[in-house]
Amino acid sequence: MAVEQDHLDRANLNLELAADLLRQFGKKYYPWVVTALFYAALHLVDARLARTNVHPGDHSGRKARMDANADFKRIRRPFLDLKNLSEEARYGPRGSPLPMKVFYKQELRESFEKVELLARRLGYYQALGSSALRRVREYTRGKR
Repeated sequence: MAVEQDHLDRANLNLELAADLLRQFGKKYYPWVVTALFYAALHLVDARLARTNVHPGDHSGRKARMDANADFKRIRRPFLDLKNLSEEARYGPRGSPLPMKVFYKQELRESFEKVELLARRLGYYQALGSSALRRVREYTRGKR
């Protein structure tokens, strides 16, 4: 079973992927950046659950654990927003005839801010790689 630090390492790896995609490709891969940000958030949640020896095996198990635990009340909405955006990035908007969702920098910025919010509220902000955080923040708030 994964332990808390393993999930924090994976959260950092996803943040680094988001930063690298932005640096190397810019808006071409915004959907995958949003997906990497969601998985960073997912591993922050899983790290918090692992602290109490809970290891959900899938998204529905994770949601059930979050719904049952008051510690997750303040992050449930931003987490689910990130999950939904990630699904739209990979599968397209639900009910839309369009095959792909077009992402804009504003959505990217909001997604990143939600990851930061989750990290702060779960007490993991200091555990995140400052270099990757800085690079994503600079891109989402910059003029690129």
